Amino acid sequence: MTQESSTPDAGLIYACLLNRQGGGRALNWAEIGTEKAGDDLLWHHLDFSKDQTHRWIREESGLAPALAEALLADDSRPRSLQHENGILTVLRGVNTNPGSDPHEWGQSKN
Repeated sequence: MTQESSTPDAGLIYACLLNRQGGGRALNWAEIGTEKAGDDLLWHHLDFSKDQTHRWIREESGLAPALAEALLADDSRPRSLQHENGILTVLRGVNTNPGSDPHEWGQSKN
């Protein structure tokens, strides 16, 4: 068993259920799989470098396959798409590794 698979929340940076009144409740992996938003909003902030994140998006998130692939694409660009009753937002961080080009995702020059 890898360290990642033995860590309950590997790949989950933060998730919460937002109540649309300024409040919310933090969620863990088990809760995001069972929590239903209803009138609330679900927010998931995931680490895409983790295998568990990829598995959850493809197998458990309930996302349409095209949306899952858009999230998991190696060469993604920031964008926001409305789909059915939700919004898919793809954001990218700046690579701050020493000696790296800020546009290179997760790679450092040696």
